[in-house]
Amino acid sequence: GREIQIMKLLNHPHVIRLYEVIETPTHICLVMEYAKFGDLFDYIVVKGSLPEDEARKIFQQIISALAYCHTSMIVHRDLKPDNILLDSKCNVKLADFGFSNTLQDGHFLKTSCGSYNYAAPEVWMPGFNLVNFPCFFTYMLSTLALRNEFYLKL
Repeated sequence: GREIQIMKLLNHPHVIRLYEVIETPTHICLVMEYAKFGDLFDYIVVKGSLPEDEARKIFQQIISALAYCHTSMIVHRDLKPDNILLDSKCNVKLADFGFSNTLQDGHFLKTSCGSYNYAAPEVWMPGFNLVNFPCFFTYMLSTLALRNEFYLKL
């Protein structure tokens, strides 16, 4: 449905590429770009934390992918570490466009969707208006303070 149509529209180095759609009477299979290092959540769990330069690179690539989507009038609506994949060079690949939608100028999307734990504060706290990008960066650096090299910089 909509996820496939949106993925066919996207062509950006930090958005997962859809190569082919195979339909059978009972299944729809999506052939997508391979993400060797899996998702960002598991990557951080395995590493324990990310060095500042690596976290900055990942953060910049996430912003690049989102800016491209928004310029293309597409909103992801389920941004979380589980939906950020990493290729063989640890480059970001924004994935899982299942909740995504297209925008039209002057029209707002009114459906609440996505993962509650990663929802922007304004979704669960009316009147609050803050972008959730800093949450990603904080998450990636969450255990940096426990590392000796961090203290050496202070």
